Amino acid sequence: MLWAVAVMTDFAIGFFGYPVPRLGRATTEELRVAGEHLSERYRQMFIVALGEIILVGVRRYGDPPFVSLRTAAIVLLFVMTVTMWRIYIVYVADHLATGIDESRSPGRLALVAAYAHLVMVCGVVLIAAGGDIVARDPLGDTTVTEVAIVVAGPAVFLAGRTVYALVVFRAMLWRLPIGVLVLSLAGPAMRTLPPLAIAATMTTAMAVIAFVPHYGRPVYRTRWNIRTIW
Repeated sequence: MLWAVAVMTDFAIGFFGYPVPRLGRATTEELRVAGEHLSERYRQMFIVALGEIILVGVRRYGDPPFVSLRTAAIVLLFVMTVTMWRIYIVYVADHLATGIDESRSPGRLALVAAYAHLVMVCGVVLIAAGGDIVARDPLGDTTVTEVAIVVAGPAVFLAGRTVYALVVFRAMLWRLPIGVLVLSLAGPAMRTLPPLAIAATMTTAMAVIAFVPHYGRPVYRTRWNIRTIW
């Protein structure tokens, strides 16, 4: 709870312009932002968050009683981590610096990008929590809450990634919001499935989004020119 309050306070202060008694608050135009520095920090933060998914799965591996299917659960978590890395790091993470530096309002763009990253990291945390559920009892019964956690992780991550692309690059990769919709609608239908089957379904969907070739030429607009990402 203390960490949650600290994180929300940090993000709320940025939204209100970092108000300081007697000094007032800063406008987004006054904020000095180094695009490359900020982009690098976001990448590092996201990679560290991805490591939490693997850590959670491995932590459960040696818990008694030993269940061989925990190996399958850990493999699914690893594949899920790779898909998230590809959707974010490989595709657009390196272009955040360009988007910020060429923006008309770098400070505002940096703040909104921070909120988008917060949503994506929340998705990572939910996936880690879902991985703990799967690794603990791969073939056990699932409650409504457990199904919601396992399904919400990928959906929240894709929602944050969609906002990130819209805000920074003014572009849309339609498979992302479609993925959010499909995963959300599929959740209730998987109520009777064991945790391992639900995780396998989520991982397969994320792999399709991450690895199926992109058709067409998604174009990301910056202030001065047009850059093709894929």
